[in-house]
Amino acid sequence: MYACFCPWCMSPVPEGGLCPVCGRAAGDYVPVFYHLPPGTILAGCYLLGRVLDEENLQLRYLSRDLRRDKLVVVVEFFSKILAHRGLDGDGDAPTFYNQKKEKLYYELELKFLSQVLEAARIGNPPGAVGIRDLFPANNTAYYVTDYEGMPLSAYVKERGGRIPPEELFPMAEPLYGVLTALHWAGRYRAEFSPDKIMVENGKLRIPTFCWDMTEQKVEDKLGGSSGPFTPPRFFPLERIQGTKRLGPWTDVYGLAVLMTYCLNGSLLHNALERFYENDETPNYDFWPGVALTPRQRENLSKALNLFPRDRFQSMEEMYTALYGTPSRETERKF
Repeated sequence: MYACFCPWCMSPVPEGGLCPVCGRAAGDYVPVFYHLPPGTILAGCYLLGRVLDEENLQLRYLSRDLRRDKLVVVVEFFSKILAHRGLDGDGDAPTFYNQKKEKLYYELELKFLSQVLEAARIGNPPGAVGIRDLFPANNTAYYVTDYEGMPLSAYVKERGGRIPPEELFPMAEPLYGVLTALHWAGRYRAEFSPDKIMVENGKLRIPTFCWDMTEQKVEDKLGGSSGPFTPPRFFPLERIQGTKRLGPWTDVYGLAVLMTYCLNGSLLHNALERFYENDETPNYDFWPGVALTPRQRENLSKALNLFPRDRFQSMEEMYTALYGTPSRETERKF
């Protein structure tokens, strides 16, 4: 099967030839030794290609669902800190460095699975990149999401680094309903990475699952550290500090940072850096040279406030401030 699909984009390709879609050769992709190799088939239908990205506890593979003939992302629970594979032909299942790390691996896997199941209960409302499948294999766990359209980071780059406000605000509108559904389910830590938010048919789609590494730092549990933790730039102060005072206002901040990224072509400094740089002056301009209306500028500034009490307290409140009174169709999404 590997010779029939391009690992870079998972398009059909003649054996030994260049991909007619991306123009690259399959043999140019060399996986890291602990990644599952392109051509691996999981659950009898998911054909793996390249690794899109990896974090401490998960690997994301661009894949093809052979049943539906669709691109998907297969996410594998795996930690290179706790286990290895691919060394001396040890197979595809994790091989643990010691019993302590094996015990921690399975503790974290249970936490991972419970959070995936919570996200799966939300389903796939418009604007969501939902959970399509969940299965065990190779003595670990996997889940599957769609991969329709293109990552927001690639879209912004394709547009020359910026999306104008008149295009961005309609694109982002579906996210308010999805985030409200997540909040109703008690989930307040959405995934705002531009690499994981997708653009499909001119609209943004956000993952319903987000693994929060501020709660599950593997190095801390092992009594060691691989260096200082650098918080993602869409994390507000309360999320960096690991407090329990999370709520809809937490994702209000993340969404405002994401929209600022689209408008400026770059992310703001993280909230700790902003706190020490004191960019909370009344007339601070987060969007130099961007043609926002006074209403948009004022309300996005409010959403970016460092302190939770000074932000919008719900997605409905933020939506009304930026867009006006919701239509009946929009109200049904809240």
